[in-house]
Amino acid sequence: MSSTFGYQCQGYPDIQLLGEIRRSGAIHYLQIDPGPIRPNIPLYMITSARLHHGPGEPDKEWVHDGAAGAERWWRECERRIRIAWWIKVWGGPNEFVVRTEEDAHALVDFETRRIELLHAAGLQAGSYSFSTGNPEPKWWRILGEGLRHTDYLWLHEYGEHSMNMWTGHLGRYRQAFAALRDAGYEIPQTVITETGCDLRGRKLIDGWRKWMTEAEFLAGLVAYERATRRDPQIVGITPFIWRTRDWISFRMDGSMSRRYTDYLEEQNMADTLFEQNLGNLMQAGIVRQTPSTAFYKYGATQGWPPAIGNERDWRLNGVDYRAQVFYTRADNMQHIAYTEVDNWANVRHFDRKN
Repeated sequence: MSSTFGYQCQGYPDIQLLGEIRRSGAIHYLQIDPGPIRPNIPLYMITSARLHHGPGEPDKEWVHDGAAGAERWWRECERRIRIAWWIKVWGGPNEFVVRTEEDAHALVDFETRRIELLHAAGLQAGSYSFSTGNPEPKWWRILGEGLRHTDYLWLHEYGEHSMNMWTGHLGRYRQAFAALRDAGYEIPQTVITETGCDLRGRKLIDGWRKWMTEAEFLAGLVAYERATRRDPQIVGITPFIWRTRDWISFRMDGSMSRRYTDYLEEQNMADTLFEQNLGNLMQAGIVRQTPSTAFYKYGATQGWPPAIGNERDWRLNGVDYRAQVFYTRADNMQHIAYTEVDNWANVRHFDRKN
């Protein structure tokens, strides 16, 4: 499995970071307040963004107006979204806090309408962007309704002064997943759009740079990503943050970025080599699918699934034969189709219990 790590930038990446992104093999790229210029990142990357609305983040207040608030969000955002033509996935208000059942219902109404507006514009939605510890698990029985038509669930997960999974802050998404399942909802593809270390959100002193070395932080990130591999719904993780103007103790730039990118490049290359070797190993046991052959056509006329074994030749009383076996699950029967070599118009078969 290739790494799910990606990049999140507050400002546009510089030349050094662009080179790192291109060689990393990462899939996810998230930009805050993007403009019309698409960075020279690989075309295969999933591009996402969220918009900042100024001091006090007034878009959070719009959530309380439900669907009407989403309409306002679209009016305020549409021009900026259209300008950033290269972004495909858009998040909404950042880290809205659900305190009451009324909040939960308002957020569902808001998000449902926001998703409709984005889809109507040919775009995709990243939903909720909940902060660490939010919401309480009991609210997912309501919040799941707002995920029915979304493309991604966005969550933030931070350790405090470490990346230890057992602190209760990292891996908390599993409580959300369990609550959604219990309420009968499907779990959408999920991206951890912020992660790292954070105690109280103080920009200068609460980030990882205040508490550990680059090697220690990378080891924590790697351990966290590997733990998430138990959950296939986690399709992306973007640590916070590159190209920041003010989150000084959280900065991923410079030598930390090179160290992180080296890991991604090595991991993705190793996974590619592993998959190539595994594919070569398994090829020996693969049944070749040959739609142009007499047996394949004969099996199709009988309504059988593709053959479960390769063609086999044998010689009896001076005559060369060829055969292939099929299987039908409904009756648990094998069907051995055979004929004389070069007598392809005269295929017949007999059955036997599997």
